[in-house]
Amino acid sequence: MDISPFTISVSQDVLTDLKMRLGMARIPINVDLPSEDEWEYGTPTGRVEELVDCWKTMFNWRKMETTINVTLPQFTTLINAGPLHRELKIHFVHRRSSNPTAVPLFFVHGWPGHFLELVNLLSSAI
Repeated sequence: MDISPFTISVSQDVLTDLKMRLGMARIPINVDLPSEDEWEYGTPTGRVEELVDCWKTMFNWRKMETTINVTLPQFTTLINAGPLHRELKIHFVHRRSSNPTAVPLFFVHGWPGHFLELVNLLSSAI
């Protein structure tokens, strides 16, 4: 089984495209809903505006990318995914416990999730 080191590396073109799309976001006209009903019909307009602004002006993907790559030992490997798919490339984080008698743990996330949802579990399990 071939296991290869992996680092996250999002191209600048992708980040530039995202910033452009965020700049073109059309936020619907704010509808005044009673506060107890504001999530009844979807995400409140004000919250959408805050999120778009945060992604456009405050979020630093390069800093996050570096933090992830420095703190999480990441790898890829091919697994046998059955006769219909043959081999499937998977991404995983592998960190050993400092406790030599620790029971190995294997966490798998589902869709539409991502591996960063499990970082706190990984930290507390060591």
